Amino acid sequence: MNEHEHEVDLDQPLCTDSVRRRAARLGVGTPRRHRCIARPAPSTERERSRRPGVRSTAVTTPPVFRFSPNAYELGLFEERSGRCDACDSDRELRYTASFYAVDKPDYLCPWCVADGTAARRFKGSFNDWLGIDGVPVDPDEAVTVDRECASEVANRTPGYPSWQQERWRSHCGFPCAFLGYVDSTDITEYLVEPDFAADVDGGIGFPGEVLRDYLSRDGDLTGYLFRCVVCGAHRLHADAS
Repeated sequence: MNEHEHEVDLDQPLCTDSVRRRAARLGVGTPRRHRCIARPAPSTERERSRRPGVRSTAVTTPPVFRFSPNAYELGLFEERSGRCDACDSDRELRYTASFYAVDKPDYLCPWCVADGTAARRFKGSFNDWLGIDGVPVDPDEAVTVDRECASEVANRTPGYPSWQQERWRSHCGFPCAFLGYVDSTDITEYLVEPDFAADVDGGIGFPGEVLRDYLSRDGDLTGYLFRCVVCGAHRLHADAS
């Protein structure tokens, strides 16, 4: 393993066909290093593809998003041929989830999401900076989550379809990895974890009995599962239509 890699023991993605349909309707071991690792520089082929008048059709392995390890299984990218608006390359995977920018592109490939090209070129973000746990609304207050990793979530990590604007959970001073959608049955196995139980029992604004009885993967009250990239603890977010 080189300095740019780390292992993540992934849970199975929790996604259903109805979640994918809702996404389309909306348009849209664990690492032990306690810091963000810089990503490798673009390959020579990628650099050539960005030169004026040069279009790339090379097929490469899509990037893995450490803060959204199940992005492809969850349908955050669709199989669709097109030319990426950020790198002008012919691609087969198109980003489908949220992107906040004045000028919104029609087609973004996963490579331009992962390396920050899309966010830089269109001056946008995939997740709201203020929606990340540990980033205060008041700029005079201290940020209590790792800034570099939070920036990666905002600018280089796919968002996820939600009823309201997405919220990104944090733990151990770092953003968590978004795993997928959970319902009232799914959450029972995580209730032995103190922080997760606190989320369920009023910590995220819903009464515990409501989440235990009515939380769903794709209904009017939806659950979103996160996992700490440092210690492996799970966190919950939920919102309603």
